[in-house]
Parts: sequence; C-alpha cells; structure tokens
Amino acid sequence: MYWDNKNKREIILNNYKIIGEASNHNNPEQLAKEALLSYSDYLYELLILFINKKKFNINFLNLERLDEALSLKRGVIVSTAHIGNWDVGSLFIYNNKRLKVVANLDFPLAGNLIKLIRSRIGFDVIPAKNGVKEIIRSLKENQILCMLSDISINHPSDYVNFLNHKIAFPKAAFQIATSRQCPILPVFIIRKATFNFDCHIEECIKPKKDYKAAMQEWAYSFEKYVKVYPQQWYIFLPIEVKNG
Repeated sequence: MYWDNKNKREIILNNYKIIGEASNHNNPEQLAKEALLSYSDYLYELLILFINKKKFNINFLNLERLDEALSLKRGVIVSTAHIGNWDVGSLFIYNNKRLKVVANLDFPLAGNLIKLIRSRIGFDVIPAKNGVKEIIRSLKENQILCMLSDISINHPSDYVNFLNHKIAFPKAAFQIATSRQCPILPVFIIRKATFNFDCHIEECIKPKKDYKAAMQEWAYSFEKYVKVYPQQWYIFLPIEVKNG
C-alpha cells in the first residue's frame, strides 16, 4: 500500500510529518517506515494471540486507578488508541469478567471478521451501531467498556488541541461518559519488545458536564505517548486538521 499507491503514501507522510514535528523526529519518511514495520509486528502478534497467549508478557502500571474508577459504581469507559497493541488488553480479566469492546462492525465481511477476532482473543464485542442498549446496560452493571478514540474518519468527531494543532478525534466515548456521568480511563499499551508490553493506566477522568473537556483531557494524556513512541501510532488515514 505504501509503495504502490502514491496518494496513500502522501497521506501517510503528511501524518508523520505532523507527528514528527511535535516529537523531534525530523525525517517523516523514516518515521513512516518505522510505523509500518511496527504495525506489521502488531498483525503478527494478533495472529499469535489466537495460538499461544502464554507467549505474551504484559505489565499493568497503576492498576489501582481502575479500582478507583470502578468505585464510582457507574461503569468505566477505557479509552485507548491505535498505538502499540491495544488487542493485548484482552489478556486482562478483572474479577473473572472479560472486557467489553465497542467496535464498528458495519462492514459486510470485515465486520464479521473483526467480531470473530476480538471474541476469539478474549473480548466481548458490542457493535457500535445498534449497540446503545447494551452499552447502557453494561455501564449500569459497572462493567468496563473499551473504545478506540483516535481515528476520526467515518466517525462523528470534534477538534481538540493535539500536537500543536487542532485535530479531530471521535467523540462517542466522551459523549456517552458525559450522558451517563461515568469516568473515562485513558489506557495505552506500548510495545517494549516482541510479546512484551507495558499497559499504562492514566489518571481517571472524572465525570464532567462538558464532553469536550473530557475529550481534551484524554488527548493530552495520549499526546505524551505519541511524542515518546511516534512509530507505534498507526495513523494511515488522513489526520483531520482544522484550518488546514
């Protein structure tokens, strides 16, 4: 895709130029190549998750923050991003309960494949479309819902300050959290070596009246990891930047 499609290549290079400028990486082409290689590692790891989960070592940092969020008894939305390997989070089982993941399944073939993969590796899958009742019921039961919040294409979005720009991110997780007055937990799983990860659990974003305030707080948490691990953020679709 990168070498054979000029338009795709230009989109990817432009994305990593924005990321590189904010993270002191002055060669966007090299950064893009490193990101594509890192993404290939993610795909390989996803395959191995099917076969032998014992190969993986994941270190959960600040796990007490999850207990703090659950203590509010309003459910928890774990908001993560396409960085490192988010699917390794399926290895975490809290009090013998599998994590629930809200996924876009609105594709004839890919949707079924996504559901199959996520279910097989250990998630309970809730469709983003027509899954509102199940989302609300899960939060009422003080469950943990996982949502990806970094790629805005084909998702209702809003702009926040990020990497010295106004950049669009999906707003669904933050609107749900505001509506239900449940906390958001920023969580990012970073690859340290093959099959070895640190799961960084950031401070809980307490319920707010304004979803955009929670969204901005999450973006600041995510930004820290992008600056340190820019090659582990897989952003191959156009970044939507306000005013160009």
